[in-house]
Amino acid sequence: MTDDVQYVYVVEGLDLDLADKVPGQVRKAAMRAVNYASAKGRTASGRAIRNHANLPAGYLTGADGRLQLSKAASAGNLERDITARRRPTSLARYYSGGSKARGVRVTVKPGHAKYLRRGFIMKLRSGASESNNKGLAIRTDGGAPAGSFKAKKINDNLWLVYGLSVDTLFRRVIDEVSPGIADDMEAEFWRQLNLEGA
Repeated sequence: MTDDVQYVYVVEGLDLDLADKVPGQVRKAAMRAVNYASAKGRTASGRAIRNHANLPAGYLTGADGRLQLSKAASAGNLERDITARRRPTSLARYYSGGSKARGVRVTVKPGHAKYLRRGFIMKLRSGASESNNKGLAIRTDGGAPAGSFKAKKINDNLWLVYGLSVDTLFRRVIDEVSPGIADDMEAEFWRQLNLEGA
């Protein structure tokens, strides 16, 4: 099982099984439309996710972002995937203040901070986290922290805590952004056809 899930958009009505019969100008316009709309859709998806989760744009759509585009569509392959990371996001990504002695504040939903009295930021072994080798840990009296999501046990009284994966957040906004992606693809397809003089 991989850490990623892919979402695919294609040009509706363009039968990929009839590749030999589709004029080159049409395929080129479709290829450009797919590449344009998928790139724009990735940006729109990141923006929609940030309306629900306090994550920086670069974390989602930067060079090493958790929303990635697959290899660009070509005239022979009119598909391009938007891939979202499935691994839960460390709550350290949402850290917004505090100390080991007094607890920490996290802001998962923009504008809504939550205080974790027994929480603190801790350094992790190299490669153990995507959050600059830091995690958010919570001390308990035994057992996972109440209401925690995907808590990872360090010992009986210490747990690393996580928030939703980018994939889960993406699934929550995909219906919101899909119509815009489809509209952008259609508009760009016809624009490219006009440029090709088809």
